[in-house]
Amino acid sequence: MRGLRWWDVLAPVVLAAFLLWLYPQTDWDHRLLAPYFDALSQQFYLRDHILLTAVMHDGLKIGLQVLAALVFFLFLLAKNDPRLLPQRRRLLWLSLGILFTTLSVVILKKMSIHA
Repeated sequence: MRGLRWWDVLAPVVLAAFLLWLYPQTDWDHRLLAPYFDALSQQFYLRDHILLTAVMHDGLKIGLQVLAALVFFLFLLAKNDPRLLPQRRRLLWLSLGILFTTLSVVILKKMSIHA
């Protein structure tokens, strides 16, 4: 397994900074959602759609939480299990990756101009 290189960390940080700058500069989210938003009544008709709420939002959020807990549990278990010991570092990086992607979504939602 190769070691961590500087661009493995720098590339996502630069991309995130670019997206944080680009988002307020463009109106791409409004153009993307325009067919589904009624400006006259100020209603987003897909807001309560079962596919978007139950499956894509709540279901994926719960699924990611279960996956994060499982990966972190495997990381902790790897200390005592010789079969998992070679994968311990990879499990740590997966745990941190899941944590940081989840945190980035929370931060972006907090910083959103639409919040």
